[in-house]
Amino acid sequence: MNQKIRCIIADDEPIASEGLVRYAERIDYLDIIAECEDVMELDRLLNTGLKPDLIFLDIEMPMISGLDYLSRLSNPPLTIITTAYPQHALRGFDLNVLDYLLKPIPFPRFMQAATKARDAIVRRESHDDKDFIFIRSDRTYHKIHPSEIIYLEALENYVRIVTEKRKLIVRSPFKEFLKSFPSSDFIQIHKSYAVNMEKVSTVEGNLIHLPDITLQVSRGFKDRLTEYLSAHSSLSDDG
Repeated sequence: MNQKIRCIIADDEPIASEGLVRYAERIDYLDIIAECEDVMELDRLLNTGLKPDLIFLDIEMPMISGLDYLSRLSNPPLTIITTAYPQHALRGFDLNVLDYLLKPIPFPRFMQAATKARDAIVRRESHDDKDFIFIRSDRTYHKIHPSEIIYLEALENYVRIVTEKRKLIVRSPFKEFLKSFPSSDFIQIHKSYAVNMEKVSTVEGNLIHLPDITLQVSRGFKDRLTEYLSAHSSLSDDG
């Protein structure tokens, strides 16, 4: 990542907004390009063509809440929630927010979220043509990037590859296909399923929620999923 992360702060509390600006000024790869007092002002900025890489978004704001506005965007920028209300965390992660910061926000926690944003942008930028794979299905080679895939399903000696736009079936034993797959974000959750964790909205007990489908985690694969979640978690409601 050669350029700074372009950020917008949307918060109706001036003190909170000023605090985020001061924090951002201490991190050399963050650049605050605008501040908004409510989502209506944020919406006007986005509609004028301003393209932030990251939004620091408060929830409780006049007229429309931050989460309600975020749910209306078809392709939102990376978003970090900043709020004093922890009860909204589950809905926030349903909307695929990058992180959830509880006010008052200590600087080390802000730094952790900023690092997560930087890493996410680096990963996104690295998804160039050198990472694609060719999938042979129905006598045709299909060029595809692993990040497009939602989940993989075993069908005896075949594998079904499901993306948001298409489904492909390839002839391959499931285990062999997974061994050759070039992404560490695919976790096998069942003898018949492996999921792209980047596409997961929520995990509830033994259920994984993906776009348009919910899959069950079998007992034998629970530990691997738990390890992945622990390695990628930064917020806990324990205690």
